[in-house]
Amino acid sequence: MFKEDSTVVPRSLINMPISMELNGLRCSIYWARIIKGKSESLLTINTKHTVFEIEYAVKHPLTIQIGNEAVRLSEGEFIIIPPDTPHQIIGSNPEGIKLICGFRPDDISFSVFNNSFISLKSMKAGDTVKSLSGIIDKYEDENALSKESTVLCSLLFSLLAAFTNDAAPDWVDKEESVYSENEMRIQAFLKMVGEKNGVGISVSEAAAFVNLSERQLFRICMSTVGRTPGEIINEKKLRYIIFCLMFTPLALSEIADICGFQTEYSMTKFFKRYEKMNPSAYRKLHRNSKEFGLSHQ
Repeated sequence: MFKEDSTVVPRSLINMPISMELNGLRCSIYWARIIKGKSESLLTINTKHTVFEIEYAVKHPLTIQIGNEAVRLSEGEFIIIPPDTPHQIIGSNPEGIKLICGFRPDDISFSVFNNSFISLKSMKAGDTVKSLSGIIDKYEDENALSKESTVLCSLLFSLLAAFTNDAAPDWVDKEESVYSENEMRIQAFLKMVGEKNGVGISVSEAAAFVNLSERQLFRICMSTVGRTPGEIINEKKLRYIIFCLMFTPLALSEIADICGFQTEYSMTKFFKRYEKMNPSAYRKLHRNSKEFGLSHQ
């Protein structure tokens, strides 16, 4: 029997809207946490997540049961566990310390990451990972909605990049593109949408930007990402609204304006279509809860 839950751990940084891009690899970080054996058991029940998870033995070894195989992580080693993979920590030192990080590569980067990085074997963490883990341990706080959350976001961005480099150091140096021409165009489209937070972008303008017709962009998005261009734009805009609600003091009318809506009413109508509540209720609910963040990644 295993427990399936993609947000089972975080005491801090639950579903923070953190995203990174490294050499074409785009990722969203769902959680990150340092766990110390002195205050909390490092052992876990059999669990699987809907995202990738890094288990890093900061101090003392860990033993992880993955399927029928037991993988031992020596101190300073880590493993990247793919989505939907049952796993369980079955051995640890009472004085041990581990770092866990849940993340998901965005869109078509998912398959590239899965094919290029995942071996279900322990890997040695480099000096950058070790240094960043120590800094994150220093700054980690139960109240992630603090001034230090910005520091933690930056640290996590760098940490995941360092793990990526340690997991597949040759991948970032390949001269030959791992993407097809259509995938490169979708990457350009996704990057544009991300940079603009989905604001002020029409499907026709996006298609012209990547030198495709609207019909071609629709077909390629559906075949590579599984969503229409309009859905991708709206999802990014929704995430931007949520970020403004959670991490700024802006009034709803001001958020509506910077998110490209003519009125607060039109933004509220858009928001309720996805979140089933109005923006003010969402802000009040999640700012008063430790489980704040995004429900649409």
